Amino acid sequence: MKNFQLMQSKTSILYNSAQQKNVHVDLMMLMEGNNSHFLLIRNLEAYMRPPNDHKTKYICRNCLQNFQCLRTLEEHKKCCAAVGLQKTSFPKDPILKFDKWARTQQVPFRFYADFEAFLPLCDSSEEDKRRQMKEKIKGPLKHSKSSVNRVNIHKPCGYAWTCVDFEGNLRHSEFYHIQRDDEDVSYKFIKSIMDYSACLEQEIKEYERIAPDELEKNVTSKLLEEAQAKNRCCFCEVPFVRSDKIVRHHSHLPPFNFIGLAHNECNLQAQIKVEFPIFMHNFSSYDVHFVVQALGDLKQSGVIQDIEVIPKSSEKFMSVKVWGPYAAEQNLSDEEKEIQVKQNKRGGRALRFVDSLGFTLSSLDKLVQTMKKDEAAKFKITRQEFTEETQNGANIELLFGKGAYPYTLMKTCKDFYRNELPPKEDFYNDLSEEAIKNEVYEHAQEVWRSFKIQNMGQWHDLYVRLDTALLADVMESIRKLMLDTYELDLGHYYSLPMMASDCALRKSKV
Repeated sequence: MKNFQLMQSKTSILYNSAQQKNVHVDLMMLMEGNNSHFLLIRNLEAYMRPPNDHKTKYICRNCLQNFQCLRTLEEHKKCCAAVGLQKTSFPKDPILKFDKWARTQQVPFRFYADFEAFLPLCDSSEEDKRRQMKEKIKGPLKHSKSSVNRVNIHKPCGYAWTCVDFEGNLRHSEFYHIQRDDEDVSYKFIKSIMDYSACLEQEIKEYERIAPDELEKNVTSKLLEEAQAKNRCCFCEVPFVRSDKIVRHHSHLPPFNFIGLAHNECNLQAQIKVEFPIFMHNFSSYDVHFVVQALGDLKQSGVIQDIEVIPKSSEKFMSVKVWGPYAAEQNLSDEEKEIQVKQNKRGGRALRFVDSLGFTLSSLDKLVQTMKKDEAAKFKITRQEFTEETQNGANIELLFGKGAYPYTLMKTCKDFYRNELPPKEDFYNDLSEEAIKNEVYEHAQEVWRSFKIQNMGQWHDLYVRLDTALLADVMESIRKLMLDTYELDLGHYYSLPMMASDCALRKSKV
């Protein structure tokens, strides 16, 4: 126990040989003032083993992390060695408590988005080459029932995105489907959001500029007296003492209401970041591949300046964050920009892609059907998105039924010019090996007529716009519930477990 506690104290790696040798000598240097002394560590694995843990561990001498098998350690070393010597930091405060006050503030603008993709058949010759290459690397592949054979390639052919503002209204939306088969849809998608977010960034900065003046108009002597009578911070609820620097806390967004008095430290933590979450359903497993493929070209062209990912595995990312161009007024040199990046203080606005499935844990269709049972559900965003169609006589209530899209049929740009709804056979689902139900197909025909669809390009646009708007309605409903109940904005989080941890700490007031 003493050994383990000692290693958790102020310990760091001073030197590690880059050469792989059969025998490693591990030394620990004890320091006290100007005196130091070396001790021999005969068995590093045993020395680093936690109390009452007698399992064999393999230690990385670059970061002192332990692994249960040698293969995992060898894979880890490939990445760890490139980073350099590392140290695991432990919290100074032994008590875990909620202090992320920025997460109690509203995220001013949220984006909701979706891709659609063509599913052209794989080239059999290319598939054979891929299999042969795999056999060279890993040896002959064993054929079994679980073997995976690629049948289709997923190539993005269109997208839609929706921006919702701090009042819960649809601020802006865009949708698109390709006109040529060689278009880079992912590049166009991210660039369109990044361009629009520049306007939102300026709007937020304008709010920051006028907020102090608006606060003076809104705050009254009565409100100040009530806040002073409470004599406690409106964030941490700790009573004020004479040495505290006390400031007025107000809403950062219109109408800039006075909220209460706060510690200066708490108030500074509650500042609004120019960061916009983009929720995509099943992003971690599907849409992330489209986004990542475009990042190289986006950075090379200057649309984005920096990239940060939170991986779940080598193929799945929990989140991808990209930073836009640095603010013009900063006029930073390349060297200053590099320093800013290292200090994690990027100068531009940020887009943070998040998987909405991490909050809902269910398919969008099931979520919509559940939401329909709530009489208070208005599907506000969906109705605002299709306002023009409704004014032209379309029955918007049809959109809340189960939708249909012939994924197997749509393979090239030419398929967008089909001027009628494809027959039932073309809606066959190859993945689930199920044909479309009669009532679903009849419903699709009714939607086609009601919304006066002219071709499959318009059908694609309707389908992807609807998915995006419905996702916005579902997520905004959950967001409002969490904000009202726990006073935490879902837009700051990456998943439901992360938010649940803060909810528990905030409500328990640890």
